[in-house]
Amino acid sequence: MRLVLSLAALLLASLAPPALADTVPKLTKEEALQLFAAGGFPLKGQEVDNHCGQKANPSLTFTDMNNDGVDEAVFVDAGSCYPGGHWTAIVTKEGANWVPVLMAPATAQPVNHKTNGWYDVSVDFGTVKGVMQFDGTRYITGAAAPGNVTSSRKPKPAKRIEMPKVASAPPAAPSPVAPTPNAPKTRKDETLVTLGDKPTPAQAAAVKRAMHTEWAEVEQTEGHPVSYGVGEADLNGDGRPDLLLQADDMAYCGSGGCGAWALLATPQGYSTKAITLANFGRWLFVRAEVHHRMHDLRYDDANYVFRWNGRSYR
Repeated sequence: MRLVLSLAALLLASLAPPALADTVPKLTKEEALQLFAAGGFPLKGQEVDNHCGQKANPSLTFTDMNNDGVDEAVFVDAGSCYPGGHWTAIVTKEGANWVPVLMAPATAQPVNHKTNGWYDVSVDFGTVKGVMQFDGTRYITGAAAPGNVTSSRKPKPAKRIEMPKVASAPPAAPSPVAPTPNAPKTRKDETLVTLGDKPTPAQAAAVKRAMHTEWAEVEQTEGHPVSYGVGEADLNGDGRPDLLLQADDMAYCGSGGCGAWALLATPQGYSTKAITLANFGRWLFVRAEVHHRMHDLRYDDANYVFRWNGRSYR
């Protein structure tokens, strides 16, 4: 049975007729909101956002990935901000909370082989295909984790829910940054920026002001501040180095990389409104090309170039 429901319908599933209520998880409003946030799609106002800070329209499928009788939630979102065109997140229930076990800029499909009790997942990143396996905590790429068990059983048929759609002279190129060993080759007219430095007290204060709302729920759940590293690059060519930060906290990291943001420098200090960047692994390249007075960005080995549209990088 295929269902097409809004988030509001999911929140009200427990009030639906029995035939409908039995096909979807019975979630409270708080549980549903936490589920979407864990999948990387927080509700902001009346809109669902994705990892790039853009309005999102993810599909949501419930299926049992480890045959324990409890369904996992599988989010799939399509968008130009993802290097492969899609984003997949698998979220499982641990106690009272939903937690992610897979985050990847790819499409994914379970296969008839299990690792540590979980079905392996075939992933397609657009230009690269492979298999991810469960290591006991999350899905990883590479060699098989200990405890492989081959099985001919397939995951039970999924129950699918789809979210509805909601709604001067160019600046100079940034100053070069010394290349980091083992980094992907820098292309012509772009500069490598690393985000692994410890923030200064002034930078830490600026990050706390700008990211308080974004990080509050995660910090409350985990019981500690989100950890991150910083770097600098003049994104808008005004001569003031802007602050770039990337989380190294598991709440914001997955197989597709870790969340990142930018705080533009102003004469009064760093902006209190953060610009959400795409998730990436380790390398950020600031390109010489400019759109709407902001430099283009590229990440890791990906070919896709993110351009500023006046409100966000896409």
